[in-house]
Amino acid sequence: MQAIVLSRRDVREYDQIVTFYTCEDGKIDLLAKGIKKITSKNAAILSPFFLVDIDYVGGKDLPRLTTVQQVETFDRLSSNLANIKLMAKSLDLINRVFRQEHDRKIFDGLVEWLRLLNNEAEVHQAIFDTFVLKLWALLGFKMVIERCVSCGSVSVENISVASGGVVCKMCAVVKKKDGEIVFPINKSERVLLRKMFEQPLKVINRSLKLEWLPDIHTIIYNFVIFHSHQPLADWGKDS
Repeated sequence: MQAIVLSRRDVREYDQIVTFYTCEDGKIDLLAKGIKKITSKNAAILSPFFLVDIDYVGGKDLPRLTTVQQVETFDRLSSNLANIKLMAKSLDLINRVFRQEHDRKIFDGLVEWLRLLNNEAEVHQAIFDTFVLKLWALLGFKMVIERCVSCGSVSVENISVASGGVVCKMCAVVKKKDGEIVFPINKSERVLLRKMFEQPLKVINRSLKLEWLPDIHTIIYNFVIFHSHQPLADWGKDS
């Protein structure tokens, strides 16, 4: 079964627990016995974000990794510091938010993101926002951008992160009174959000550099924070 390596942590002198996101079982932790021994052939293959093919069996406390084969290493990424930072932010986000969700579209989306980071010399910060927006839609939290989520009006000037999409002027007043966070949003920003949903990452990487609207990041970040139900570092800030 194909899997993306997310992280590794020590458990005993020579063993590690490796966290994967798999195409069939979602996010899983597997015990890799002897992985830290000098003679281990699998240590290099199990680097974070490598695409591998794995087999595993049930264990007393934790399933045990039995075989692993290299599929794709994204080797060009190692020489691109900016893209490595984006990859690290991806790793942190996925490890914090994902539990047992398994969806082939999510797995394919992660592979698409890694290939973009590996193949493109420059990946704009806006594309990370696009990746996150698409990922949250696959998790069941797709932002509504065409009509007011409360009354269905097409005349919308605001967006409520709690309600999950755009709202008209009258509904925005009500939601603010109810304590919801409401941001202004104009037509150009809604058009941009539509592109982010509809177009592949590879297609929009160049175009978004030209028309990026910075307020979109604030909207997406707050939307993700609310619907993940936990604090997340702002990936738009340099670290």
